[in-house]
Amino acid sequence: MIDTTNDVPSQHQRNWQSVRTVLEGLILLGVVWLGSSAQEQSKAMVQAQTQVLALRDDIRELHKQLEDVPVLTREIAKLEVRADEHERRIHEIEQTRRLK
Repeated sequence: MIDTTNDVPSQHQRNWQSVRTVLEGLILLGVVWLGSSAQEQSKAMVQAQTQVLALRDDIRELHKQLEDVPVLTREIAKLEVRADEHERRIHEIEQTRRLK
């Protein structure tokens, strides 16, 4: 008599194989998800670094432009004094003309 019970997998073995296949699939899916998530985070970090560098460049440019503000403020003050002096002279000339 030939024993065929070892040749045919039992229901328990078939169930375990199905569970194992599902678990392997879930593990593979998790690894793929982690890989894609890490890649997305890497892309986001590169994008953030690029924005930070651009922001630093903008700040440097603004700083350079603001360095000129004290010079410009002094120049404006000088021009205002000159304008006041010219207005005073014009007023004096007008008064002199009225007296004549």
